[in-house]
Amino acid sequence: VEYGAKAIVLHKRKRSSDSNILWTHFVVATSYFNLGELDKAEQLARKALEIHAEYLDAYFILAAIFASRKDKGAFAGAYDEFVRLQKVYRDSPALLAGLVVNKMDEKWRLDLDYASLLLHEGSLNEALDRFEKAIEEAPDGVTASRSASMLCRQAGFFPAARRFHDRAMDAGLDAYRGGLDEALIEKAYGDESAYQAIIDGLLCAKQPYPAHLCKDLGMEAFRMGKWK
Repeated sequence: VEYGAKAIVLHKRKRSSDSNILWTHFVVATSYFNLGELDKAEQLARKALEIHAEYLDAYFILAAIFASRKDKGAFAGAYDEFVRLQKVYRDSPALLAGLVVNKMDEKWRLDLDYASLLLHEGSLNEALDRFEKAIEEAPDGVTASRSASMLCRQAGFFPAARRFHDRAMDAGLDAYRGGLDEALIEKAYGDESAYQAIIDGLLCAKQPYPAHLCKDLGMEAFRMGKWK
């Protein structure tokens, strides 16, 4: 954020026409988004659109912001514009000359957001269709399926959470992470005994845990009172 903001100020001060500043707007907006400063992220995305009204990445960030705010109407508008521009640039790649575009192939992430918003309003069948579309288009079926499972779990749709968990396992999710995810589904569903049994099994495993799992498994152990 700090250095990107400096670049943006210098670009404006020098009245530069270098279109790479759009990439800087995207990086800073994304950074604000990751920091949870959604208003600042939206401001930067809109400033990018003032420079280039059809900058695809700005619409991606706006859609993500509106999804975080649970604003389905605003999200749908940004999503539709992203999809339109994605088709325009794929049909006419020459229009991208001089532009750095990061999110051309990541519509599937917005479909996950769309599905989450549909879950939030109780439209389960529509949400499931969106999840399926995201998984089909995602280059990584594990990530997309696992995200769908997590979102369904958080929204209280447990059969769907288990369904997408199974999809993630079939796509190659490692057994340790898969086991923890299954335990969290059981916990959210209210089956405390099943949850504890799975966590105990993971804690007793003889093989070392993958590094990405240690923190999450450790937190569950703390919640169960297994301090050691």
